[in-house]
Amino acid sequence: NYAAAFPGLTAGMGCADGTATATCTGYELRSDLDFDTDGDGGIDADDGFHWNRSQGWAGIGTSANPFTGTFQGNNKTISNLYINRTQPARAGLFGEVGSGGKLEQVRLTAVNVRTLEGLRFGALAGVNGGTIKLSSAVGQVSATQSTATGYVGGLVGSNTGSIVSSYAKAEVDGSAAVAGGLVGHNGSSGSIVASYSIAASSVTSRNNAYLGGLVGHNQGSITAAYSRSPVKASGNTAAVGGLVGYNQRTTVTSTTQGTITASYSKGLVVATGTRPSAGGLVGKNSGGAATNSYWHTTDSGQSSSALGTNTLDWGRKSYTNSYANWNLNLDGVAGNDDPWDFSTPYPLLKYGGLDVRGQLQARIRYEGPLVVGQVLLGSFPNGRLTRARGGFVWERSDDGVTGWEVVPGTTGASRPRRTGGPSFVLVTESAEANKRFRARVLSTTHGWIYSPITQPLGPAWTGPTINLTFTSGNNPPRVGQRITTSPNSRTLFWMRCNDAAGNSCALRVPAYGRRLDYTPIASDQGKYLYASSYSYDSAGVATKVQTPYIGPVAAASPSS
Repeated sequence: NYAAAFPGLTAGMGCADGTATATCTGYELRSDLDFDTDGDGGIDADDGFHWNRSQGWAGIGTSANPFTGTFQGNNKTISNLYINRTQPARAGLFGEVGSGGKLEQVRLTAVNVRTLEGLRFGALAGVNGGTIKLSSAVGQVSATQSTATGYVGGLVGSNTGSIVSSYAKAEVDGSAAVAGGLVGHNGSSGSIVASYSIAASSVTSRNNAYLGGLVGHNQGSITAAYSRSPVKASGNTAAVGGLVGYNQRTTVTSTTQGTITASYSKGLVVATGTRPSAGGLVGKNSGGAATNSYWHTTDSGQSSSALGTNTLDWGRKSYTNSYANWNLNLDGVAGNDDPWDFSTPYPLLKYGGLDVRGQLQARIRYEGPLVVGQVLLGSFPNGRLTRARGGFVWERSDDGVTGWEVVPGTTGASRPRRTGGPSFVLVTESAEANKRFRARVLSTTHGWIYSPITQPLGPAWTGPTINLTFTSGNNPPRVGQRITTSPNSRTLFWMRCNDAAGNSCALRVPAYGRRLDYTPIASDQGKYLYASSYSYDSAGVATKVQTPYIGPVAAASPSS
């Protein structure tokens, strides 16, 4: 009853009929809510940073008195939620949602949840025993634990209810807790349906914990779900997997416990601990099962998985081949629900009204093996970029999960160019050997959207090389003089260097991508040029194709 919950209501406030005495079944968010009250882009003392003795938000509902009503978020955004609590039993926007409780269309962004020696915590809910639909969290959730007693998830810490058509884009650090990109622990009665966790979310944990891109410890059911979250286990971590760390069926006769159905993982899995069970889809399994669920060595960096099928069968455009049994009945009503979208190179979720565009990835393309000196092309053809907010950014990392840094020289005056869509380039350098790369673009609607993570950068090319020949143009060429090459190559990258030894080379941005000719400009004067690409034999073995260095580029011819 709104009148009892909020004394002093007047006409026009409260329920839809506008009366203060109306009986309501729950609560709703009618407008966006931002805890960054001074608009400076973050939570600090000027925003009441120290409310609740610097502990921030106290979650709605406790284990003794869980939230059992309905909260309708109306797809309004709650921004900059801040929680910093010591030894909380529950932490999140909602501490605990009990049986019968419903959270729908709740959107959290720029979340910052931190706990010390907590038990159950996630951005949206510490514990969910009710129903969560069409809800999401973007931000950071971290725990500092001395023992493996806690559950931490990007959306929910511990789930014994149902989560449907929901997602997390959260950086999750579980310390010693059981950690998952979406849910830390999915209990034996818990179900996760048509939900996902994607980069830029990364999931890390240490010391005897279970760690998964989607779920850390699964004892319930996961159906039509996926993860692209990179995961990293260190220390004495017990199990780590691209989708699930530890999958377990506790009741032998159960047909739903510890089940994974029609799901996949494309996230990188890094295991540096002393005794982890690591897998591309599942790290460790005890009695559970995975049906029609997939992972691959190239994506995960793992050669095995406790469950699932190792496949490269991405790119299908319908429910065929690996996806033949993915058109499932998810709502229990007669007929299958067509939950997947196949318009991109990998399946995305559309069930329940999920926005496919928000799941798209930026792309990285390159010719030949990934080696020092290679040219990477990054693009997100279907998105719009907001240049004032950063546009397109290249990042690099030693392990592909943590320690990401912006590649120097790729920001500032360098901006995306529209050549078949927003696109930008990166030339790898010798100092970056063994590093992994990713690209991110800023969508005006969906925020930062990330590319897949590359394989480690190999040493400079040492394979066979065939020189191209110039069919026109003098050597050295002049500014304004067109240069062409022969034989034709499917893609040529024109490079400019300080000398003929290949020092301080940079891609000539106006010339990248399928250009067989190039006309030097004034800034090329005094520099050396070459063009390169790769050709392949019938077995797919690459040979580098490159022109000799030409230069130094001379000044333009005097006007006659």
